[in-house]
Formats: sequence, C-alpha cells, structure tokens
Amino acid sequence: MPLRRPTSSATKCIRGFGKKMLGITNAATRREPMPLQAKMRLGSRLASSLSRVASFPKRSPFLFNLALSTVNPVTADLITQTQLEGTAFKDLDWRRNGAFAAFGFFYLGGIQWLVHVRLYQRWFPSMARFAAHPSLVIKFRDKGGLVDTAKQIAFDVFVHLPMMYLPTFYCVKELARFSAPPSSFEHDAHGSLAACVAAGLEKYQQNWLEDFKAIVLVWGPSNCITFGAVPIFLRLPTRNLVSLIWNSCLSFTRGSQ
Repeated sequence: MPLRRPTSSATKCIRGFGKKMLGITNAATRREPMPLQAKMRLGSRLASSLSRVASFPKRSPFLFNLALSTVNPVTADLITQTQLEGTAFKDLDWRRNGAFAAFGFFYLGGIQWLVHVRLYQRWFPSMARFAAHPSLVIKFRDKGGLVDTAKQIAFDVFVHLPMMYLPTFYCVKELARFSAPPSSFEHDAHGSLAACVAAGLEKYQQNWLEDFKAIVLVWGPSNCITFGAVPIFLRLPTRNLVSLIWNSCLSFTRGSQ
C-alpha cells in the first residue's frame, strides 16, 4: 500500500487561500438571474414603447405624413444623383435637393394633406364609411362609396396632379436654381420671383403632355388601391411609397432642366 506524502502546514495554507480566492472570483463574475417579475416589467415596458411607435401614424397622422413627405423626395433625389446620374457625393447638387425638400414639406406634406384628407372628406361624404369597410366584398356592395372613390381618383389624376402638383413642382425648382438673396428679387429681372415663376410655368407647359401621360400610367392604378382599400390615416403614407419611385423618375428626367 503506497504511503501518502505528508503535507506541510504551509502547503495547506496556500491551497486554502487559493480556494477562497477562486470562490470570490466566481461569485464576482457570476450574474444573478433576473427575477421573473422584473423580466415581466421590462417586457411590458418594451411592448408599450413599440406599441406607441407603431401607433404614431394613427395618433398623429399629419406630423407623420409631414416628416415622411419631406424625407421622401430628398431620398429620391439623392438616389437619382448618386446612382442613376453617377454624381460623387462631394459634387451633389444640394440646391436641387433643397428644392425637393421644400416641395415635399410644403406641398406634399401640407397642401396634399389639405386636399386628400380635409377637402375630400367634405366633397365625398361616403369616403370615411367606405374606407372603414372591413372587406372588399362589402366595399363592392357600397355603390355610393364606389362612386365617390371613382370621383376621388378622377379628381386626383385629371385635376390635382396635372393642374396643381406639376406647376408647383416646376416653380419651386426654378426658385431653387436662383442663387441671389431674396432682397434682390425685385432688382434682378432674370432672378426675380416673377421671372422664376414664369420660367417654371413655361417648362410646365413644354412638358405637360408627357408628364400627364406618366401621371395616368403611375397614379391611375395606384390610386385605385390608395383610395379604394387603404384606411384614411394611411393614405398619404401609401402615396409616399409610390412617390419614392415617382420622385426618382421626376428628379432624373426634370431635375437638371
């Protein structure tokens, strides 16, 4: 039987000290599990925050649309300049991009909200009822709602877009091309406010037929979905999704003119 080697008192002290230090280290690095109630409170707060973010378009539809309408054309123009036109970032036309930002904020975010939400609700009384129908089957049974929806689409395609939207776009773009300060508007015949508006309207007339054909092809079908199947508070955000493609095309074909 092999004999056990005797252990000195010093060795025992070293071993004991090492075990104590190891225990302290493990206790310091070991995380205590989070209590169940704390986990439930954290999950509830997170769910509440996500719910508020998701419900923001419905709670504040105007502010949401205003922000989205401003970012949309700016993004479309940046994509057009960098990807389609091959412009380097340092050579970007920020004045042109600023024109799209102003156009998006004031017209797409403000005036378009007035037309498509406020005025449409007065002009087409069945709009809210028709939009609230839970299924397409019920919508197709609502003859008055279908007639009002057709009127909304027709007004947007044949009146609003070609006679309000396009002239405003060309005038804003011409104002952005003018580099002199506003105080010299009335002194510079070539850069005056009236001259910029006149130049914008002239380009609007030159491109009117081509632009109108594009409006019918793009906004005719998309408006059938927007005005026929989308809730009112999501109408303009839905239009903004279509506008991202539309504004990219408009920026590419008209931005440098």
